[in-house]
Amino acid sequence: MTTAQVLEQLASPADPDAHREMTRVGINVAKSYGIKTPVLRDIARQIGKDHSLALER
Repeated sequence: MTTAQVLEQLASPADPDAHREMTRVGINVAKSYGIKTPVLRDIARQIGKDHSLALER
């Protein structure tokens, strides 16, 4: 898996309502996708631990 694939996977479940809610409670959302935590955890499980992926830019 590449960084581009991970970013694409993060963008697909983006929720505009969650993004607005983050803004409302004071979270800086400049680089936020608006993904809820359970969804983010599922994506993290799918990706797994990959040190070389973490080092990619």
